[in-house]
Amino acid sequence: MIPQNVNINCGIYRIKNMRTGKFYVGSSKRLRARKNQHFKALEEGAHANHYLQNAWNAEEDKSVFEFQVFIYCNEDSLIKIEQGCLDYMKPSYNLNNVAGLPPSAKGLKRSEETVKKLKASLNKPEVKAKFSGPMSLEARSRMSAARKAMGENHPSKRPEVRAKISAARLALGENHPSKRPNVREKISKNTAAKRPEVREKMRQAQLNSCLTAEQRRASALKGAETRRLKKLMLQAEADTLSGWPSESSSPHPQALCE
Repeated sequence: MIPQNVNINCGIYRIKNMRTGKFYVGSSKRLRARKNQHFKALEEGAHANHYLQNAWNAEEDKSVFEFQVFIYCNEDSLIKIEQGCLDYMKPSYNLNNVAGLPPSAKGLKRSEETVKKLKASLNKPEVKAKFSGPMSLEARSRMSAARKAMGENHPSKRPEVRAKISAARLALGENHPSKRPNVREKISKNTAAKRPEVREKMRQAQLNSCLTAEQRRASALKGAETRRLKKLMLQAEADTLSGWPSESSSPHPQALCE
């Protein structure tokens, strides 16, 4: 029973996996549009919530996911009621349990103690070594395999995404990060041709493809000998057809009589 003064387009919903019982809780002012957004992104493999996306990918029967609206409310109380549902229901597929935040938790206010811990963990040598410098061959192969597996479903392949990236790049102009001197220097240092292992492979390839001086000399002599023999064969064939050797290859009959 929905009260008469409540907006039926606004409320709290959940996307539930009926096979496992796990679910995602969210809120929206436009429930039907939000439902379409969720399932469209899941079908394209581009949902912002990787918990929900991975669960969707793992199910062969996609019909086990149901969009259920369990509370209708007005906009002024939407976030407050959603927070109460998150605290009480403890959903499995939500990336964070703070109502009103996007899946990335951007804008989440962390305590000073938490910020200090995060900074300390990021400044550890092993963490810096992991995230700085060129990626390992294993990491690059994993990324390549994942991109190939997604194919045309990769976000970067969608026309609207490519158009947004292009428009943003044009709008930034000279302010684009890639135009900054320090960034360009880093890019130059980390290019494939500058990495020692790549340069060594290129050097070996050049050595294997190039001939030594003696080999080039032998090849040139062989080519000259082949051309000389070919010329003699053509001359002999011409002499045979004419019935007498040509002036260039044999003396004239009058010279023989002198």
